[in-house]
Amino acid sequence: MDFKLVKNKVEKAYRWCRARWAEFRTWQLTPVAYPELDPEEYHTCINCGEFFHGVFCPRCGQNARIKRMNFKGAMQGFMDVWGMGSRSFPRAIIHLLFRPGYMITDYIDGRRQAFFPPFKMLFIVTTLALVVGYLIPDATDKSVADMSAVPQTEVPVPGVSDSPLATAGPEESDAKITENNGDAEELAGRDLDVSYRKGNFKVMARRMIDAYESFAKANKALTLLLHQLLFTIGVFVFFHKSRNFRQLSFPEQFIGQTLIASQLQFLSILYMLMTLRSSEDAYAIPGWMFVLVLLIDYKQLYRYGWVQTILRTVGAAMLVFFLIIMTCFLIGVGYIIMVEA
Repeated sequence: MDFKLVKNKVEKAYRWCRARWAEFRTWQLTPVAYPELDPEEYHTCINCGEFFHGVFCPRCGQNARIKRMNFKGAMQGFMDVWGMGSRSFPRAIIHLLFRPGYMITDYIDGRRQAFFPPFKMLFIVTTLALVVGYLIPDATDKSVADMSAVPQTEVPVPGVSDSPLATAGPEESDAKITENNGDAEELAGRDLDVSYRKGNFKVMARRMIDAYESFAKANKALTLLLHQLLFTIGVFVFFHKSRNFRQLSFPEQFIGQTLIASQLQFLSILYMLMTLRSSEDAYAIPGWMFVLVLLIDYKQLYRYGWVQTILRTVGAAMLVFFLIIMTCFLIGVGYIIMVEA
């Protein structure tokens, strides 16, 4: 083997990868740019007759380069029904996948015409995720079906077949049952208060959790917005005083969290399509991927180092976890009251 030839190929591949990475980093850090207008390009608007320079009529807003209706125009008209014809939905998704923090910074700084509106995008992506999740069977359903296919066998319980109650006659069995019932009543009376309080707390907590899950399943988009509001509180407490980047207001951070939610939902769609497994959780992606995406987003958005980003994310997550518990309690109580009213 010619090691010199191998070394040259490895160095060449390394230089190629390094050059591509430098191009990718330049693309990440550069906002969306528009082509320069031709200084000699003038148009007469077909709609209102205005003579102007540029692409869009300043009087009525119609595109100067409008042509006869074709397949592309028909598709754009169809996308307008869903609110995706005027701004670039694919561009917003691509930027959220490959430069999420920088894209959020561009949007907050005012470069908004190039991207899809955050709240509209969240509702559309959530709807797509629900449709994909409906078409793909849930992993829990498959496991339940597999369990039902397993033949059930009777397992002998030790100590039951040879117990005194099993071998005794009718009169002796009745006496033993009466004696056992008396002992059980005595033990129950001794621990009645403690068990009642514990049982009531467990039942109430279970009912509140079930009520919150029912509310979340019936209102997934609204629940995602609620979660983003709680995440915004945690992120605002731990990230808003960044020394490397200007301080964001609470509404700006809420917009950022909404865009991150759209990113996570789109990643969930890709994950369900690749694994052919759906999930009833807010996001179908694994937990480690969820944490990794948040760390990348916050590092790009707030410009902290990796250690500071991890520590602040952990602190924000602990605060958000406490807020979610309190919200679960309030929504659960309200849901129970409305259902039982």
